[in-house]
Amino acid sequence: MRLRLPATLLVLAALAACAPPPPPAEEAALPLSSIAGKAWVLKGWDVQEPAPAAPVVDLQLVDGSFAGSAGCNRYSAPVAETGEAGRVALGPAIATRMACEEPAMQVEARFLDLLGRVTGFGLVGGELALDYVKDGAAGSLLFAPAPGAGG
Repeated sequence: MRLRLPATLLVLAALAACAPPPPPAEEAALPLSSIAGKAWVLKGWDVQEPAPAAPVVDLQLVDGSFAGSAGCNRYSAPVAETGEAGRVALGPAIATRMACEEPAMQVEARFLDLLGRVTGFGLVGGELALDYVKDGAAGSLLFAPAPGAGG
């Protein structure tokens, strides 16, 4: 004996199979101190655009500043919470002034430009996202924990 399912049940099952998955639950906004003491390596200019593997661009929160290597030079930019969860204000970045071969200088210029536009941050799946707005469009610099970094 074969079991026959009503046509409406079959249609509903087919529609459910085609439905997009629900959006991931938003993670609670964390204080800026939650990323302190960790080293991060740039992995993407945005979700759909990976950053090059070399030169390495990294970031740490040290004494109230984002600091690290911008690909060629060392940089530092003061950062403070704005009082709104997940929102930050950055001061101007300062950097050493070595000249390096391309593409390091292009990577560095792009990173420092986007860093100066950062307005917020978040942790998603153990990775750091620094949110920015450029030319009216929102994006996120994406960082993975640095290899061998504790915490």
